[in-house]
Amino acid sequence: MPEFDDLLELIHGATLTAVGRAADLGILEFASATGDGEIFLHLQCPFRILYGGDLLIASGDMGYPSTTAGPRPTDPPGGSVFDERSLMLNQAIDRIRPMVTKATVELQGLLVVEMAPAFLLQVFPDCSGRVEMWRLFARGSSVHYGFPPAVFTE
Repeated sequence: MPEFDDLLELIHGATLTAVGRAADLGILEFASATGDGEIFLHLQCPFRILYGGDLLIASGDMGYPSTTAGPRPTDPPGGSVFDERSLMLNQAIDRIRPMVTKATVELQGLLVVEMAPAFLLQVFPDCSGRVEMWRLFARGSSVHYGFPPAVFTE
């Protein structure tokens, strides 16, 4: 999709540095390919991360309490399966340093990011309204890319 060419250029070659959340907002952090900045991907729709075809973590994990959970799965980190898995995943990411080798935006905002070695992020917009599903931006930049694009051009 032509409107996403700059987005794909921004993330290509970036290194995944962390996976986390703020309430039910998924957050992925990347170091830019040039090493001089940070890139953030905020996810407000279903997403998952796979490694070699195995599901490592998914947005649905936020809704399930961990064994050390507080009263609600959305309590501060440590309260959901997502929090437990993100802690383990971040330790692996720190060692492996997955690098973006390919990113595509398909019809209706499906975002797919391939990272070497064998990591795959899939983002699935699930709302037909004019509601932000995902956003990619570099720290300090006023330019934000996301879906649906109209939300970012108004």
